[in-house]
Amino acid sequence: MPVRLVKVEYNLGEYEVEDFQNFFGQARHGIDREIRLTFEGGAEKFLSWVQHDHCDPSRYDTDLHLEVSSKPLWKGAPVLKDMSSDQTWRDLVGRKVDLSWTGEHDSVLKISSDDASVWVTTMSDIIQVSKEKPGATRRENDRPI
Repeated sequence: MPVRLVKVEYNLGEYEVEDFQNFFGQARHGIDREIRLTFEGGAEKFLSWVQHDHCDPSRYDTDLHLEVSSKPLWKGAPVLKDMSSDQTWRDLVGRKVDLSWTGEHDSVLKISSDDASVWVTTMSDIIQVSKEKPGATRRENDRPI
């Protein structure tokens, strides 16, 4: 069921803050930590990469998965940067959006309104954000969250 997105924030590592301006305004970029989506009524979703306990440590870069949670996935004091007005997110903020899984093994989160979308996935231990659908994950049937 669509819900109105009111704010998008990136929880950056202190080491990322200096480079923050380098990816602000880019249609495709990556961050290390977490994305916080805030919805009408105050509900929040946190998006981050995780490595599950059952994963093989020798396959670190292939056993990481995008996780969506109602609680922060990172510990410690956040360094939050508001991305709501950034070109990647501004077409979705203030509108009702759907969140759905797509891609091989449901590896990509699609956040979409009637005529705009953002795709979020992981690449190694980076959260990748793009206005364009990742080419390697094309699939017609999205699975709602």
